[in-house]
Amino acid sequence: MGTAFVTGATGFVGSHLTRQLIENGQQVRILRRENSKVDAIQDLPLEHVIGSLFDTDLLVEHLRGVDVVFHVAAVASYWRSDTKSIYRVNVDGTRNLLQAAECAGIGRFIFTSSVAAIGHTRNHFPASENTHFNIDPRISPYGHSKFLAEAEVMQAVQRGLDAVTVNPAIIIGPGDLNEISGSLITEIVRGKLFALPMHGGTNYIDVRD
Repeated sequence: MGTAFVTGATGFVGSHLTRQLIENGQQVRILRRENSKVDAIQDLPLEHVIGSLFDTDLLVEHLRGVDVVFHVAAVASYWRSDTKSIYRVNVDGTRNLLQAAECAGIGRFIFTSSVAAIGHTRNHFPASENTHFNIDPRISPYGHSKFLAEAEVMQAVQRGLDAVTVNPAIIIGPGDLNEISGSLITEIVRGKLFALPMHGGTNYIDVRD
């Protein structure tokens, strides 16, 4: 099945992806920080690379011999992180990994973006990946950062990299230890937020899907 390189493997989505890859018979190499919590993946047989998206030489070294890269790592704490960190990790970090993947001759690069990178329509039709981001970056720096990261992926594609971008909606399910998207639901259950009926809506997806 070959070797997969996963960023963000200790997080919510990344841990589920990593487990699925291993269950499918794939060898997995993950990039994580020294202080990353590994509770969600500690029982899995995989290779740990200690570093960051800004260790360029390290990335190239450990991407050699890899068949596919799954770039899941991101600062996704919408209202809990400073804007500078969001752009640095989500945009600059993605650019670094793309360039390292190109240097290492990676066969396929799969980038996990977000529905937040997709704009809003003004004609009451559903938005799609073709809907250009049109939201004030001050309102959604996370969405804007993912939009800019997608542009980095497209530039790599134009240079010849085989890359795919996926745009999941609001992800919920077991193992959401940091309650990123799930916090919207739990805060309503706790009575700290109120859900009011309104026009429009959004999509939810189970992390296992």
